[in-house]
Amino acid sequence: MAFLTLGLFLCVLTTGQSIRLGLEHLSTVYLPYRYDNGDAKYKMGKGAAEQVGYDPVNKKVYSVGQPGLLNVIDVSDPRSITLLHYQELPQAGQVTYTDVEYCGGFVALTREHEHKGLPGHVLIYEAYRGTGDMQLVYQAPVGGSPDMLLFTSDCRKLIVANEGKDGGDGNGNFLNPEGSLNIIEFSSDDLPNSATIVKRTVNFRKFDASQDEYAARGVRWVYRGEPGSPNRLSEELEPEYVTLSKDETKAYVGLQENNAVIVVDLTTATAEELYPLGAKYWGDSGLDPSDKDGGIHIESWPIYGLYQPDTVKYVSAGGRELLITSNEGNTRELTVNGVDISDEWRGMDFVANNAIANNVPSLLRDALADETKLGVLRLSNYDGKSASDPTKYEAFYAFGGRGFSIWDAKNLTQIWDSGDQVERAHALYYPSIFNSEYKDEFLHDHPEDTMDETSKKKGPQSESLAVGEAFGKTVIVLGNERTSTLMVYTLDTHNPHAVPEFQTIHRHGRWDRKWDNAYADREVGDIDPEDIKFIPHEDSPDGHPMLLVAGSLSGTVTLYRVINTPL
Repeated sequence: MAFLTLGLFLCVLTTGQSIRLGLEHLSTVYLPYRYDNGDAKYKMGKGAAEQVGYDPVNKKVYSVGQPGLLNVIDVSDPRSITLLHYQELPQAGQVTYTDVEYCGGFVALTREHEHKGLPGHVLIYEAYRGTGDMQLVYQAPVGGSPDMLLFTSDCRKLIVANEGKDGGDGNGNFLNPEGSLNIIEFSSDDLPNSATIVKRTVNFRKFDASQDEYAARGVRWVYRGEPGSPNRLSEELEPEYVTLSKDETKAYVGLQENNAVIVVDLTTATAEELYPLGAKYWGDSGLDPSDKDGGIHIESWPIYGLYQPDTVKYVSAGGRELLITSNEGNTRELTVNGVDISDEWRGMDFVANNAIANNVPSLLRDALADETKLGVLRLSNYDGKSASDPTKYEAFYAFGGRGFSIWDAKNLTQIWDSGDQVERAHALYYPSIFNSEYKDEFLHDHPEDTMDETSKKKGPQSESLAVGEAFGKTVIVLGNERTSTLMVYTLDTHNPHAVPEFQTIHRHGRWDRKWDNAYADREVGDIDPEDIKFIPHEDSPDGHPMLLVAGSLSGTVTLYRVINTPL
């Protein structure tokens, strides 16, 4: 097994560097997804560790699982982190919990309504005091499907991103609520006892007046409502992630399905502008678009990739204001009155539906008909339509950018993109699990059995990002959901023209064993690194910069040390 990793794994893609940054595995704790009369239940694929928050003073991690368990983990000894406390949250097992953050002695969480079309809630608890359950001190309704929350640095302002997923009301009625932000402001550090608590809502209705113009510029607006009852663009704008400017006066809101970013003025609680992100051209780099081609084949194709970022991070570096995005990709799927709606076709579907415009070159047309080329690649049936005949397609768009990008925060113009670096790094260092994935039906298989499986979808599916400072440089860590790998890059903080430099790629755990056996022996790794957080040296348990990772499908929380080693 050429690339088996149980602890430290370092490898370098670029040459000419005298040092490299990597990750040293320190400790992992496995979390249950529920308890039966005090008996902990463990299983892969249950979302037992969806998100994490870090208390830098008391060296504790708060982790929430989708089913509704809140865990407190002691990381004061980074080589032996331990579960201190757990408690079931309200409606555990009935609703989905989506995020957790710690700030100033309080822990905030978001949960969806059991009927996704209805408003969710934010809950705030007192931090763990060493005995007994944590106490709920504040609760408030927020928008539909709250997906993320974020405190300002003084802990007095809490921003909640409400994705506004479509769903029902429990009575069979279809609902497609607007996406929105909630800004909850507290007048003191003692949040629940503040003299005033003000909750404001930022909606995106201002963009409805120019909704056709925004759609023409590239903001994806797939579901337009039912005949005779059209919807508005604001009902389809779905906030996925929020990051704040350096002075915390602006929020940058990633809209994954819409392939766009909204800039929000937090002072006035108003949306300023909506920016489409466009697409990358796969003819300039390459991708592996098929799981039927007998292995790894990264090639250039005259098609496009929608960025559709999951994570968006604001960074001030080299005198520049930047946004860094992990370009995961996502399809738009919904069911309305029993009818399934999807914006996804395979390449072969365009051929079968006679939907290819006459001006499409024969080379591309033939590739779309060939399952070893573009025939099984998932492509958008919303984008790329011919202006002269909307039933035909003259350009073809895959979902996601299979990497990450850097943008100018002032106008959202792209500064840099990773091209095909992410897939090529996997091909070079982890070929046996290239574009592999875990699903429940694979529990008794080897990870290598699904090698190349996700090439036809979104490849490694770059999802999470952590950004911090170490060794005089900005460190960027990219988490890839399907391959469960972490890639380390650096950005020269002092050079205004610097671009990210690849350092190392890391995949903790065993993949020479079946998933269930590796999990049972606590050697499975961080499967689906849903949330990763950079811990600077001044806040870490031992004075070294660290990375905190939540593996959603493995139900793990892991601590890594960011290390600097000579070649």
